[in-house]
Amino acid sequence: MKKYYLLSAALLCSAFSFAQPVLQASKFYTPGTVIHYQALDATSLTPGTAGASQTWNFANAVTTGETYTHTYMLPAGTPYDTAYTAATLVAEVTSNDPGFTTSYMYQSKNSSNAQYLGTGLQKNGTSLLYKYNDPQLIFNFPVNFGWTASDPFAASFSMSMGAFTYTVYRYGMQSAVADGYGTLVTPGGTYPNCLRVKYRQAYTDSGVVTGIPSPPDVTQNIKTLYSYIDLSGTVAVERFALTIDSIFDSSGLIVDKFAQFSGSNATGLNPLPQSKNISLHLYPNPASDQVELQLPDGKNGVFLAEIFDMTGKVVLRRQIQA
Repeated sequence: MKKYYLLSAALLCSAFSFAQPVLQASKFYTPGTVIHYQALDATSLTPGTAGASQTWNFANAVTTGETYTHTYMLPAGTPYDTAYTAATLVAEVTSNDPGFTTSYMYQSKNSSNAQYLGTGLQKNGTSLLYKYNDPQLIFNFPVNFGWTASDPFAASFSMSMGAFTYTVYRYGMQSAVADGYGTLVTPGGTYPNCLRVKYRQAYTDSGVVTGIPSPPDVTQNIKTLYSYIDLSGTVAVERFALTIDSIFDSSGLIVDKFAQFSGSNATGLNPLPQSKNISLHLYPNPASDQVELQLPDGKNGVFLAEIFDMTGKVVLRRQIQA
């Protein structure tokens, strides 16, 4: 038997959050969240089309065997916390790849935005600190379909090599747009409440060796990242990511692609439905008094219904026992 629930229609706008997911600051990663990723062969993958009510189907993508785990924690006590004093959150990134070095990605987050501050790691017994003196924007909240942002950034890192020091200076510009929403299909499951954010970064790296009279080593990069964010749970999860990196240096052009997905119910996150047949019906729209929410047969448990206005503000939150 189908189940029906009445919700107040006075708080509804013409576009429902069910159709247009919104990323709030409260849904950004929190300490204790652990997300497991699997790498994919990205050679033939394409991002799919932008727009409303899309279906992005990567179900047949092939895994490479590499896995990555992002563990979010508070900065205090992490290896490089004193170098990133503005950080409020750290992602410890580990991998089963023997050539990968455990990294700590430092971020800051408040009710207005989230920013990337840099990464610390150990390489050949030397600490490498990749620091942004002009942080790189991740999000201005809230993020919904059509959201855009533009942000300059600058960073540097140094590595000692005996009597010499190699320093890389990076500067560039990032543009971002939430260019689509809909259903994401990966080898790990189907996620019907996803928002896609496209980032484009154009930047220059200049490498200088102190102690050796040599010209700077200059590379120019254009990086495009497609991030597919599942907003079904209490914490937003990047369920799929595709990066296309074009690198121009003295040897010519190199194009590198990378893709990964997360299909597990990560620690600290609510389990998410994996069915391809979940559908919700909410009507009438528009309405003057009440609307009716219909859940499909066989779906039992506690559901959280949230309605947002066009600014992303929660105007109604109701827990439903089905």
